[in-house]
Parts: sequence; C-alpha cells; structure tokens
Amino acid sequence: MILLGILAVTLALVAVILAIKLRGGIRITMVVLLCLTLAVASIILFSARHLIFPSSEKYTPLAQFPVSKMHKGARWNANFEHTFRGRYEVGFTVKNLSMDPVVRYEVDLVIEVRMYSENVIHFSRRSNVNITPFWGTEEKGFVFVTYDVPHEMPIGQLIHFEVELIETGSHFVEKYGAENLFVRKASDK
Repeated sequence: MILLGILAVTLALVAVILAIKLRGGIRITMVVLLCLTLAVASIILFSARHLIFPSSEKYTPLAQFPVSKMHKGARWNANFEHTFRGRYEVGFTVKNLSMDPVVRYEVDLVIEVRMYSENVIHFSRRSNVNITPFWGTEEKGFVFVTYDVPHEMPIGQLIHFEVELIETGSHFVEKYGAENLFVRKASDK
C-alpha cells in the first residue's frame, strides 16, 4: 500500500509539472486525466493481483510426508513460514477415491494438528467427522483440518508444525490407500 501511495503522488506531481510546462488547456486536461487514470488502474491492479497472478504457494505443499507409518501415536514434524494470507489445509492424498457426490465417505482416521513457535502454541485442532474430499488433475484425497492466516496463525514467522495420529484409521488406509500427508495453501473462494 505504501508503494501505491508513492506511485499516486508521483503521478500527480508529473501531471502538475506537465500541466505547468504545456500551458495548454486541452493538453493539460488530457495529461492530468491520463495520469489519474494510470493511478487508478495501478491501484485496481495491485488490489486484484492475487486474481491476476495467483499465489505460487497455492496447492503447493509447505510440508509433505509419505505415509508409511499409520499406527496410533505416529507423528510428522516440519518447520516452515506462512507467506500468504488466507485459508490453509491439512490432509491426505490417496490412491483410491471415486468421484461420486452421493457417496458418504467413511473415515475412521483422527489427527491432531499443532503449530507453535518459541514454545507458544498458536494452533491446536483435532480432525472430526466433517472431512472434505477433493479431486484435482494430479491428485485426490481428503482435507481433515483447515485454518486461516493471519487470524489463527502468524504470517512470516517460522512455525513448528506437528501432526499426531490419534485414531489409527485401518479402514481408511485399506479403503483409500493413503499416500501423503500435506499442509498447503488452499483457495480462498
């Protein structure tokens, strides 16, 4: 926002200087209007940059772990920083997931997600029965926990991320074939 302010002031100064030098009524008006239009367009483009240039972090895992140990008490740990505001999700990619909107997906797996820095717990949540299936062009799976940055987690701070398997989920592993545990930036829509 500071850069936008500097840009708007610079454009206004350029418009005034050109108006003084040109001393022509129509030319002055055109130059001032052009500069103001550029300033407004710059503000709009800056505000909508996340729509025009999507976050490179979206759907790219901040941390990802192959799922080889699926026993009660299993833990996965990582350190990372959140660099973008918005919704993040923690879940599992799977091998077998049919795309059927009327199917009720049975999941007997429960995880607990904890995130902290410097011994201060910023976030702790257990998954519940309201998990969300997803299908992408390259992967499919289930989202178990979502959270929001910066409302629930700080932005730009090194975070220690920890997931613990609370309920084993043998049915989940047999039925869906868990591949990876992930945490990633999600769509904010």
